[in-house]
Amino acid sequence: MRLKSSFWRVLRFIFLGFFVLISIGPLLWIIMSSFKSNREILSSAFSLPTSFSFSGYTAALDLAPIFQFYGNSIIISVVSTVLNVLVVSMAAYVLARHKFKGNTFINVKPLVNEVITNGDNATRCINDFQSLWYANVVDEISVQYPLLAQGQITPEQFAQALTDAAAKN
Repeated sequence: MRLKSSFWRVLRFIFLGFFVLISIGPLLWIIMSSFKSNREILSSAFSLPTSFSFSGYTAALDLAPIFQFYGNSIIISVVSTVLNVLVVSMAAYVLARHKFKGNTFINVKPLVNEVITNGDNATRCINDFQSLWYANVVDEISVQYPLLAQGQITPEQFAQALTDAAAKN
């Protein structure tokens, strides 16, 4: 038994190591190749650089104004964030203070999202714990739940029916 579990453990590490190599390998190759000259890259692409050369980086900075590109990106990000906060805060004020047609839908939408999320979480919890339930409790749920959903019984009656089914075990 112990040999079997250690075999699967080794196999898991080999599998994960393979994916790490696939993920990190190209990145390391790019970094390694960035310090090579063009002649070294063309002659032996996978070998280590004979001497570390920063000529590729200087050529890239000469060809394209990379720092200007980064500066433009930072300026656009900051300005768009400030404008977004300004516009959204004004819209939030209007939605919170003024009454207009469709206001109830806008105010109810976050609640609906929360209900859907909570229902999804409850479904996952029920599925996790369902394997621990007794068969007659599951059968009782399948009988009583539609009655509860249709309003034919109260939640207290539903809980009592499940309690009675669990007491039979």
